[in-house]
Amino acid sequence: MCLAVPGRILALEGTRATVELAGNTVRVDVSLIEAPAVGDWVVIHAGFALEKVDEEA
Repeated sequence: MCLAVPGRILALEGTRATVELAGNTVRVDVSLIEAPAVGDWVVIHAGFALEKVDEEA
């Protein structure tokens, strides 16, 4: 079973992002998504942002 969770990008540095995740901040790889930006919501699994999602989703 895989667990992917949503998080919001707080900062970007190259292909790495600082993401708010369940009240904590984590660093994830954003190289798999197109044009990541601060404020974007992304689905995270195993340290990678897999796709952008709508904040209301």
